[in-house]
Amino acid sequence: MSEDPLSPDVGTDTETGKSPLQAETVKADGQDASTTAAAAVPLGRVRRSIKHLEIASLMLLLLLLVLGIFAPMTISAYRHVFMDEPRPTAVVVQNAGRVVSVSQSGGFITRALVETDLGYYALMEGVSLNKNEALTLETRADKVRFLCDSQHRCLRLVADGQPE
Repeated sequence: MSEDPLSPDVGTDTETGKSPLQAETVKADGQDASTTAAAAVPLGRVRRSIKHLEIASLMLLLLLLVLGIFAPMTISAYRHVFMDEPRPTAVVVQNAGRVVSVSQSGGFITRALVETDLGYYALMEGVSLNKNEALTLETRADKVRFLCDSQHRCLRLVADGQPE
């Protein structure tokens, strides 16, 4: 005997004649059956509602997490690009002379020694300068000194410590 999958008898309990998916109602004391049946909600429907709430709350949590990470990053990048603090202005600008020679010391940290017709300047980084290029020595508001070329590319001097 073959069972028809679309038959309403398939999946019913042989003793009670009810499908296992049907909700059971329990009659409370002092209530009639019509109000009890109307108030009963199938168990599957409740589980589906809870599952939808769980999914919605997880999506909301994920959205808050994404906003919590990317919003500060975006604001920080915007402030860095458009509202960056201005560089300290030069308080004293002196003539440092014209470049005679540049020597670099290699290794893990590259340093440079620039010889001008007025003196020697040890720089924190390697540098490439043209011979006879005019240099200036800037002392900034924080008392740090920089050697600058004619295009105003400035490098910090080694002899200066941290700003006070």
